[in-house]
Amino acid sequence: MYIRFHHQKKKKKKKKIIFILIYLYYFIEQNTGKWWKITQESLPTGSKLLSIILYSDATTTDTLGKSQLHPIYITLGNIPIWRRNKQDVKQLLGYLAILEAANKDLVRDTFHKSLRHLLEPIILLKDGIDLFINNENTWFYPRVSTIIADWPEAASFYLVYKSSNSNLPCYSCLVKRENLANIDLSVNDVILRTYDEMRKHFENDTQRSVYIESVHNFFLGFTISMQKNINIYLATVPDRMHHLDLRLFRYQIIFTCDILKLQHVNDNKLVEEIDHRLAAIPCFPGIKIFSNGLQSIARLTASEYRSLMKVMIFVIDNLYDENNNEVDNFVNNDDLTKLYEYWNEMYILSRYEEFSESDLEKFNICIKILDAIHRWVRMFVKAFKFVSPSNLKLPKLHLWVYHIIDSIRSYGAINGYTTETYESLHKYFVKIPYRISNKKDVEPQLLRTVMNPAKTPRTCKFSARLFEFSLQDANTFFNEKKDSVDNKMQTGFARFISCLDSYLDLLDGFTIIGET
Repeated sequence: MYIRFHHQKKKKKKKKIIFILIYLYYFIEQNTGKWWKITQESLPTGSKLLSIILYSDATTTDTLGKSQLHPIYITLGNIPIWRRNKQDVKQLLGYLAILEAANKDLVRDTFHKSLRHLLEPIILLKDGIDLFINNENTWFYPRVSTIIADWPEAASFYLVYKSSNSNLPCYSCLVKRENLANIDLSVNDVILRTYDEMRKHFENDTQRSVYIESVHNFFLGFTISMQKNINIYLATVPDRMHHLDLRLFRYQIIFTCDILKLQHVNDNKLVEEIDHRLAAIPCFPGIKIFSNGLQSIARLTASEYRSLMKVMIFVIDNLYDENNNEVDNFVNNDDLTKLYEYWNEMYILSRYEEFSESDLEKFNICIKILDAIHRWVRMFVKAFKFVSPSNLKLPKLHLWVYHIIDSIRSYGAINGYTTETYESLHKYFVKIPYRISNKKDVEPQLLRTVMNPAKTPRTCKFSARLFEFSLQDANTFFNEKKDSVDNKMQTGFARFISCLDSYLDLLDGFTIIGET
């Protein structure tokens, strides 16, 4: 009886697991997102989709920040996320033109002409391409899936007003600036910028009403077939590093210090206590030591901010007492600690390699019901609205809360379009080549520099072992091979034997402890 019951129970459990696996749709790789499915269905039968991911980010070339370059990188969405986030899977596509001109319209027009020059081979491609993969030809249609960019670069692609003080500062939707800190907006309140609507405004000369520049946006001149190759209003996605690491978490720390100064009589006493607690943290693998506390917060990198995330909740905990001074809008220490707890929950969720529908529901609760992310946003607004100079009218806060979910559903996990490894490429493709140039006609010199090293590893890479021998038989082996190798290798053999003899003589000079 027990055996039969146990077997039935095990069978039901197995069916339940299978049902769950079928029911849950995992948004892991890009090919699990909605964009991939829709785009693949639009391709001719027998062809496959080649997903192109672009990353655009202007960077400084010198320590003073007086000179800038705007590299654009390329990778493929067909490559798995774990492999795609390696440096060698990304390639420099070129440098976009940066003009130091008083006429800003000329600067914008030149930027879009540069984009057109780079993307035209993809845009005008009609019949796809054949690629030789796994010893066979495969018919691919290349499509630009995502463009990863920070806020200023994304605004340049869209040609919307870059100022966060404009009435419609968000490049993705038409939400007014006064509603940027409103976390209770409905779906109807968030009207997305679409290709058709923006084109109508441009053709009717009403582009100022939606705060787009008067310069011609070459993306708006696409035919229906060209839009299939790249739709700029769907392709640009929020980037976690620039939105969370370098902005929202930085704001959270700065506003925390401002709150502590306002709520207590001794203005800097608690801020100094934070510095003291940070400096007292012992060394631990993977955590940076902030010996100077938060004094250099303006110069912290994204990696250093991530180290701060790991410890700030412990630094804030039990930092101060209740509202003994009867300060208005007082933020309790427990609430401030919970704020950092909710932040960590949201950040960990954003780093998931895969998202099920239940995880995405957690993200949606950020707008609709009480969830960890929703609580963080509400507490963030409640705690810091009175200390923020802009009353938390932060475009990146709005963009993260209202637009990240659509990006996950369309393009998979956020880890598939992050910029951590792209930023490290600036060192090899921009900063080092710039420093070894003569600072005149920089772009051609940089291209020559980055192209030449790319050929070197291929010629110097060892495909197999040339020789294999034991040290005891080294003399015999070299004597046998000396007539069949060139002069350089014979010289190498001789030097190897000389060094080996010196090493053995050195060993003979040592006295082994305990030997009589």
